[in-house]
Amino acid sequence: MGSNLCVKHFPEPIIYISEEPMCKKCVPEYLEKIKKSKSESGDESKNNEEVTDKLAQLFGTQQNAFTSEKSLVNNSLIKLEDFRGDFRYINDEIDDRVTESKQNLEDLPELMCQIFATCEKTMKTHKEAFLDELDDVINKQVASFRRDNETKVPNFYERLSKKYTQLQQATSLADTMTSSEIIETLN
Repeated sequence: MGSNLCVKHFPEPIIYISEEPMCKKCVPEYLEKIKKSKSESGDESKNNEEVTDKLAQLFGTQQNAFTSEKSLVNNSLIKLEDFRGDFRYINDEIDDRVTESKQNLEDLPELMCQIFATCEKTMKTHKEAFLDELDDVINKQVASFRRDNETKVPNFYERLSKKYTQLQQATSLADTMTSSEIIETLN
């Protein structure tokens, strides 16, 4: 972990590695060092200029670094305020639910009694309606049986007695006839 942190500005992370690792606070110092060495020696190689330009483009001057840090801090503060607002609403909702739960617990016995009373009333009314419907069905069946006894049963006995007499006649006829006569009548 120590290799990822700047040696000069201890808690700062290393963001650029050239000749030596640098953090965002080391970059402006490095740029100043290069400018001083450039001013002291008239001939500076193009390589140092390119490196300086790239670093300046990447990290800008110290003022740009400060503004970028400031904007990052401002963005973080905005996000923190948003979180606090969201958390406040969530916390308010939790508080509302807690109070509602407490009210429900206090009102629960009364509510349960009301529910049971309503259920009993409903059962009584539906029980009476069910018994009335059952009585209607039974009365209709009794009436149907009565009609059948009055109309169908006497006719049934008449038809049954006719069939019985026909069967007796056929049996007596068969007894009187011989088997040869039966075969002749069948053919």
